Amino acid sequence: MPDIEQEFIRDCWYVAGWSEDFTHTLTPLRILDEPIVVFRTEAGVPAALEDACPHRKLPLSLGRREGDTIVCGYHGLTFEGTPTTALLHSDSVIVVNSFSKYFCMTGWRVGWAIFPDELVETVERLAQNLYIGPPKPMQAGAIAAFDDYGALNLHVDRYRENRDILMRGLPEDFLGETAPCNGAFYLYADIGALETSPDSIALAEAMLREAGVACTPGVDFDQEQGHRHMRLSFAGSTAHMKEASRRISDWLPRYLKSR
Repeated sequence: MPDIEQEFIRDCWYVAGWSEDFTHTLTPLRILDEPIVVFRTEAGVPAALEDACPHRKLPLSLGRREGDTIVCGYHGLTFEGTPTTALLHSDSVIVVNSFSKYFCMTGWRVGWAIFPDELVETVERLAQNLYIGPPKPMQAGAIAAFDDYGALNLHVDRYRENRDILMRGLPEDFLGETAPCNGAFYLYADIGALETSPDSIALAEAMLREAGVACTPGVDFDQEQGHRHMRLSFAGSTAHMKEASRRISDWLPRYLKSR
């Protein structure tokens, strides 16, 4: 039989599972062919988010929980609560991470790992066969980054403030059902609620041309639903976030009216 494309009614209730199916563990699901991560908060209340980081679309279900916050496994940033480590619970765990967003070393492609003593020699043999001549300056810079957590945490404080400025200042219909960003320095705005057919590429081009604000269309990260999303980085200065929020708020009504 030929494939039949199934259409689903949206904005309706669908059963995700039985109550006992959902615990404090991050549980990935697909509903209406969209990835969702479901978990219970520390108070036992069910919660659900799109199972995708707004940056690389890494499933949030592959991250970790810290209280009621999901920390993306890619970024390593968290704005709510205090980060922890599996090493506090066992000496037998393997911890793998990268010098990326938190360490302000995006694109360096340098990482680090902690192994139990009995695995170190084996891992060294594997590394010698996988990597030849990693750049010395990058390694030296990465090691030095461990010595200034005070400066790094100041960046996290700035990201948190910038995020809050955008969440408070941007139009509600532009943000749509955007989930609070608690583990990266991007917002993934849901523009599907705008009064015109969502087209993230057209909106991004018009915003850059007419308002002087650069955003990234969601289709760069999601070919299926990205047309209704825009990604906004808040890694810049706080002054720039305030100005960008003002420009978008002033420009968007005029843009929608002209459509």
